[in-house]
Amino acid sequence: CSAQLVIAFLQHPDLYRPELTQSECANTPYPTRWGLLKQPTDGADWLEVSEAPTAWDTAYLHIHFASALADTNPGAAKMLSQAALNTDIVSAMTYALVVEKQDPAEFAKNWVAENSDLVDSWLN
Repeated sequence: CSAQLVIAFLQHPDLYRPELTQSECANTPYPTRWGLLKQPTDGADWLEVSEAPTAWDTAYLHIHFASALADTNPGAAKMLSQAALNTDIVSAMTYALVVEKQDPAEFAKNWVAENSDLVDSWLN
């Protein structure tokens, strides 16, 4: 049996609300000018032509997993419950995988080796 870790990014449902009028959007606490943020796939100058004129509140990253994992693989459940990733770590991972197009398996292997103290803290 092989296991695969799946990482998913979830966004708040209020970030996309097509039923709101423009004036209603202006009164929401979320940025309404999403078209100003480009993706690396939009061109080599994506970062230079992107804008983020709205400040966001502090973001918190949470790792979720099925509660059944505690029965089927208690070691994995314990590790995931103790794992902590901050925005700098996730940003660096995203950049390496999306922009630099590094091989995910090779990146993961190298990342764990380079961050062994952090990974070990999740296992204890």
